[in-house]
Amino acid sequence: MTAAADQPVLDPPDIRVRPRSVHRAARHGHTVPEREWSPLGTLDSGVIGRVDGAGSVQLDGARWSLDWWIGAEDRWHHPSREASVRQRCVGGSPVVETAVRVPGGDVVSRSYAVQAHAGDWRGTAVVVEVENRTAVPVALAFVARPWVLDGPGALGSVSSEGSTVTLDDGRRVLLARDPARTVVDTGDRVAARLDAGDDDHGPAGATSEKDDLEAAFIVPLTHTAVARVLLPVGAGSGDAVPTGPWSAPDLDAVVAGWSAHRRAGTGGGEPSVSLPEPDWDDALEWAGSVLRVAGPDEVGSCLDRHRRVPNGPSAAVRSAEVTEALARLSAPDASVPVARGLAEALRLGGEVRLGDRTDGTVALLHAVGAVLAGQTDPDSEVAQEFVSPAAVAIRRLRKGRGLAADDDVTGLRSSAVRALGRVAAALDRLGQPEVAADARSVANALAAAASAVPTAASDTGPDASGAEPGVRSPLQTALAARSALRRGDGAVALANLRSAWSGRVGSGRSDAEIRPSEDGPEHPVGVLGFDVAELAARTNALIDLLVADGPEGPALLTAWDQTWAGQPIEAHHLPSAWGPTSFAVRWHGDRPALLWEVDPGGGDEPVLTAVGLDPTWVGRGPEGEGLLEAPKVESVVQIRTGGIRRRGSSG
Repeated sequence: MTAAADQPVLDPPDIRVRPRSVHRAARHGHTVPEREWSPLGTLDSGVIGRVDGAGSVQLDGARWSLDWWIGAEDRWHHPSREASVRQRCVGGSPVVETAVRVPGGDVVSRSYAVQAHAGDWRGTAVVVEVENRTAVPVALAFVARPWVLDGPGALGSVSSEGSTVTLDDGRRVLLARDPARTVVDTGDRVAARLDAGDDDHGPAGATSEKDDLEAAFIVPLTHTAVARVLLPVGAGSGDAVPTGPWSAPDLDAVVAGWSAHRRAGTGGGEPSVSLPEPDWDDALEWAGSVLRVAGPDEVGSCLDRHRRVPNGPSAAVRSAEVTEALARLSAPDASVPVARGLAEALRLGGEVRLGDRTDGTVALLHAVGAVLAGQTDPDSEVAQEFVSPAAVAIRRLRKGRGLAADDDVTGLRSSAVRALGRVAAALDRLGQPEVAADARSVANALAAAASAVPTAASDTGPDASGAEPGVRSPLQTALAARSALRRGDGAVALANLRSAWSGRVGSGRSDAEIRPSEDGPEHPVGVLGFDVAELAARTNALIDLLVADGPEGPALLTAWDQTWAGQPIEAHHLPSAWGPTSFAVRWHGDRPALLWEVDPGGGDEPVLTAVGLDPTWVGRGPEGEGLLEAPKVESVVQIRTGGIRRRGSSG
């Protein structure tokens, strides 16, 4: 499928206010919307909406979006058109902050999902709050628009009473206080009326047979003031209808809650890194939050045969990357529904048939391994539910099913080896030694087959692509980083990692990008505004670099860049098959001192390596320190993946 196939073709906008994806496409001289947004959701709800690069919000299933416009002392500012827009995540959470520069400073919007109360209604909702950080008052308009984030939508009726706005699909927009003024009109008249000061007071109500209504609700925003609006999702509790006044957790509580979720999976310590690379320090925190929200939905989409097929690798590869990332980020809370859905597909069809007709057996094994990782009671409900699907999946791989011939090239065969190793360790703890031995036997056979496959030419650099000529698959770039680490090409691995993460902590990528000029920026041209599998793959690649699973213990710093010499490096509570792993690098002249700590999960003491720093060094035990030799100027490294063996065995 080509990047531009099956996409709406839009007339280039002039001075009208359009979604950011449409404005950016027109600015770059094409009509395919430049889809880029971030998911909004909670652990319980999954993804319930999305926010684009200008702070506009669209709830899932809605045919309209909520925008925010700022009336400053010079003019009305529309974030979708403004060059001064910046966006970031807050505190490693899926809270998206969008800032717009106006005379006097910034006005900032924040969007996040919560469990909220609105009258007798209880349910999931999106909060949009706008803060005036300028030194002067501004006017703020919350605008319900007949546009979705990537093109035309529909809005046929609007009515308001006090702070409650009801739209034609039955959804409600709940302001925190009554608006001071309103403007409701059709077409593109609302922006012009605001410019002219042509607004109304009191309740609003209008209908349009053309479904082209637009409604602005204006509130004054003094210096440091914050205005909030609630977008309830679904029916909520019972038959209650959301009404004001409403209440929801504030920003600090939401950010703290996400930090607690990330810590819970690693025994109380939040995964974190400090590296001499721009953007990488906050990568794992943010990815850990977003993948918990969006990962299960992505695997569900991989199962859907009606899904618009993204560019790049197959659903088998996509689902395996997502489930492996959830396992490595110690997210059993998100892995349980994923494992359950994949196991149900296996039970009903005898195979894990995905929407594009590829096989999801490897994804199932990653998900089951994540769910069983903390289990020790063979009679627990979780063990009773998932041990049997694991055994069936292992047998399928042993019989040569579940993997295609080209899965050596895509890395899916190596992914299967890692999944089998994780499942085998869990089965040992649950008193299933025969099934665990079968998993190791299959893993060793697959590892031997994978090691005999030559490197694919398409997987050697940051422009690797599974899409049409001229179109780049960001997911393929992340996969290329993982492949380069496996075969010991540290330079290519780091080039791809930098390409994947540069400027992208807090934002996702489309499934396809195009670069009109050799030294220019990429423009998204895919069908996805946020490719969850791409985020999972670049997260896996970053963890591969820092803490990979060696045959006898954690493999630390599997590649090295000479520009890092002399600079401190730290990693805390990174997940590994041997337990949460932390390490730090300090320098004695040109020689690195490595300090490590592995939270032991039982079995033999781990044997650590750090082949990127010193290929000859070996460390033993759950904690310690060692003085390594100075790293070579060109360090060629390799992660050993030649099969797995049971902890406690020899040879």
